[in-house]
Amino acid sequence: MTKTLQKAAALLLTALLLLGLFSAVPVSAAQEQPFVLKVASNFFPETKTRYYDLSALEDENGDVFITVCFDMYAADKYLINLDLDGLTWDPSVLEFKEAYNMEGTGRNRRFVLFPFLYEQGLGVGMTSTYGDNNGGRVAGNYTNIMPPAHAYNDDGTPVTIVRATFRVLDRAAAETTVACDINTLSLCNAGILEPLYMLYHNSIPDESLFWMADRSVAVSPIQRGDVNGRDGFTISDVTLLQMFLAEFNVETDFSDPLVFEQADFNADGVLSVRDITAMQRDVASGAAT
Repeated sequence: MTKTLQKAAALLLTALLLLGLFSAVPVSAAQEQPFVLKVASNFFPETKTRYYDLSALEDENGDVFITVCFDMYAADKYLINLDLDGLTWDPSVLEFKEAYNMEGTGRNRRFVLFPFLYEQGLGVGMTSTYGDNNGGRVAGNYTNIMPPAHAYNDDGTPVTIVRATFRVLDRAAAETTVACDINTLSLCNAGILEPLYMLYHNSIPDESLFWMADRSVAVSPIQRGDVNGRDGFTISDVTLLQMFLAEFNVETDFSDPLVFEQADFNADGVLSVRDITAMQRDVASGAAT
């Protein structure tokens, strides 16, 4: 009888342990469920990025922004044409606005979908937008850019040919996709202005000529005033802005929208001595060290 009771007790204990184990799995899984952003394209290999703690990436307004980039590298080649059939996303999960995708300083800020054109001083391309009202699609193209744009950076790194920043609306979404559908991408050799390398909608890039990849980057919050983006808001940021306004050569790119936003301390859209004064007051009050 005793052995029977012992067996029954052991079976009951095992059942309780298994019940506890299996009932705990959904809770644990739910807590660790990441926000998954898939980046897809007819040219670029598919990637997935998992964000496990979006709350850690909130800005001062509680928003989280994610930037999607499509990068390429073609040694000694020049881009002369790009026809973006559409950059698409789920507007119930991600919000796209031109205001999130501006380059420049002060009032001279422009919507930029093709950053390599802007960075090389060639304009921003012919862009037709269908996303400012969050309709889920933005399209554009540039044709016969003269001089052609480098299909690589001078330091040997890839250029970003398409880039878009989104605000996350639905953090509970299990997975969402941003897709880049390109109709045509043309390149030429140095000194030859006719396309020698043309990728069409259904073509496959020659890996010996092209390095192509996509990625997504969550934009972490930056403390206002942290101009150099390294060590929080300190007196060194005030000095850096002073040097820039005094037209000293500085390594920091004040045309970068994120840098400009931090340097525009009084948020009036202009970098001036007023920002320096406001920053100095914060330093004096102990807000910065």
